[in-house]
Amino acid sequence: MAYETLRSNNGVDLDQQVALAKEIAANPIKYSRLFAWTMYPTYEQLVGVSNLMWTFFKAGKLASGSVSSAKQLAMLILALRAHPTTKEMIEKQMAYWKVADVAVSKTLDFLRLWATFHFSRLLMTIDRIQRDVLGRAKVRSGNFEGFAAAVENLFLDSTLMALEEYGLPLEIARKLEAALQPDGDLDAVLERLKAIDVDEYDLTPFERRMILAVQDDL
Repeated sequence: MAYETLRSNNGVDLDQQVALAKEIAANPIKYSRLFAWTMYPTYEQLVGVSNLMWTFFKAGKLASGSVSSAKQLAMLILALRAHPTTKEMIEKQMAYWKVADVAVSKTLDFLRLWATFHFSRLLMTIDRIQRDVLGRAKVRSGNFEGFAAAVENLFLDSTLMALEEYGLPLEIARKLEAALQPDGDLDAVLERLKAIDVDEYDLTPFERRMILAVQDDL
């Protein structure tokens, strides 16, 4: 494996990367089948890469234990494609964790730490290694960039996620999604946000204050 590949996976243990590269190199046909996707993996492929995160990168110790297995991680990532609200995700987690406070904590940790950080970082680490190793073996590799970016943005338009940097929480931004018309153009979305009349929406007093405060700062 090229030194440039190792260096590009900033913050990931070198020995762990080398161990994964050796595993792929020893079974190139097997891993070519696992990695042969460019945008959306099948459930089996997603479980496969999640297992590699658990086996080679000690993923089970990450993010406050908000994900307990590779299979659970795959299921949670796939569930994001349906664009559930945070409330809906917490309600589903109640069936698993049973205690409301735990369900809330685990859901928020998953969203903040796994979905928007750890998963995409480790997926791109695997992506760079498999491209390098399978390319040398002259068998088909995959391209995980699009999926990693989609997960990092919770399968939403990136401009909705960017509004948090302006002080507008994602759950409030999603209530305004029809008016904001997120299309990848942040400047246009900000202009639409400035023009929104909060009285036209079913919002709580807190949500109205949040939107007005952001509008004042734009």
